[in-house]
Amino acid sequence: IIDQISKKFSYNFDGLSFYVSIENLKKIKESGSVIGSHTVSHPLMSKLSKSEQRNQINKSFIFLESLGFIDEKTYCHPYGGFSSFNDHTVDLLSISNIKYSFSVEPRDIVENDMTTSRQFLPRYDCTYFKYGKAS
Repeated sequence: IIDQISKKFSYNFDGLSFYVSIENLKKIKESGSVIGSHTVSHPLMSKLSKSEQRNQINKSFIFLESLGFIDEKTYCHPYGGFSSFNDHTVDLLSISNIKYSFSVEPRDIVENDMTTSRQFLPRYDCTYFKYGKAS
């Protein structure tokens, strides 16, 4: 679809520059940030089989580990809402020793979350911050 749109508008879309580069990921890591998984291809996990979900999770961590980015395994659900993942996703994250994962429930983390919802902790989407909205 992107190729068709690019052709129609005479735009050369470079997929490699669309997402963050490995070089920029290294800079983010060196700045002290935690780099976590977000799957391989950003699917709606709740629509995938358990096996497909396992592949998305495992391959994403294999890639990050190959770059030396994993101090602790963390994850953020693609799309982030509660309908975007399911019990299979949560089970897979838990058995894969993922320390914690994030949904996009916009609220502060409370102590009880660490025991009851470690694999779908709340977080504020960037659009809630002053400069987080697209212009």
